[in-house]
Amino acid sequence: MKKNKKHILLALAFSISLGSFGAENKILEESKYKITYPDDWQLDQSGIMGTSFILFSPRTDSTDLFRDNVNLMVQDLKGAGREISIQEFLEVSVAQINMMITNVSEINTE
Repeated sequence: MKKNKKHILLALAFSISLGSFGAENKILEESKYKITYPDDWQLDQSGIMGTSFILFSPRTDSTDLFRDNVNLMVQDLKGAGREISIQEFLEVSVAQINMMITNVSEINTE
């Protein structure tokens, strides 16, 4: 019985690794971070809206009005003069998003 469990686990691990390596990926590596992303996503490092980078998914078709995206913003909190809680940081971040982007619809914030 134990032998069969090992084979099932090995087969599962093998299939997961194939799924991970099936697509071509690119790597963005900077001094403080490294991210792997699909090679069909567009990388923008222009610094727009204070971002370190933005990754945009490809459009699914001509009617696709929104491109999924992942971005990184780094903010120095040392100059705040005091420590702030994660909840305060979250509230400030949500307020900043609402100022930068119109018609924001918040689905979930954690």
